[in-house]
Amino acid sequence: ATAPIAEGLFTALVIGSDTRNENQFLGNSDTIVIAQLTPARDRINLVSIARDSYVDGSKINAFYARGGPDRLQAVVSRLLVDLPIDATIETTFERFIGGIELLGGISVNNVHASDSMGPEYPAGVIQINGEDALTYVRERKGLPLGDFDRTQRGRAALSGILDKLHAIAVADLSAFN
Repeated sequence: ATAPIAEGLFTALVIGSDTRNENQFLGNSDTIVIAQLTPARDRINLVSIARDSYVDGSKINAFYARGGPDRLQAVVSRLLVDLPIDATIETTFERFIGGIELLGGISVNNVHASDSMGPEYPAGVIQINGEDALTYVRERKGLPLGDFDRTQRGRAALSGILDKLHAIAVADLSAFN
């Protein structure tokens, strides 16, 4: 059994790797999100860092490829004025797809309609699942603000995952045993 999260502010670094092999955490980080759980446990705040942001003369997503999650965590912490990061969560393409499928898909509020990567994603609340969910979070070229819209989609997917987990817990907490 895992110990509960300690009281107080809890900060996690969420990393989505562009690795295609589910068992290898290599490659660049496609998604970099800070998730903070408030001390009152009533809100999770999500802040994205665009993967093409430059830090110390390199794109921030390359720090993951050159030093793994610990290196990226150190860079993100320093970038955010030495923000303490309590945990790191990483996923690969295959694990992301599998996790979304395990949940039976998720709902996201899609700000911009798009179809440049194949599937059509109309504006508004939509359901995404499996590979379409991965395509949804990775799209940027068909979006008005490119990587900025891509980061918004990543946060929307994280919110959808958390909402689905919450709904499962409310319906039957034993589902997590």
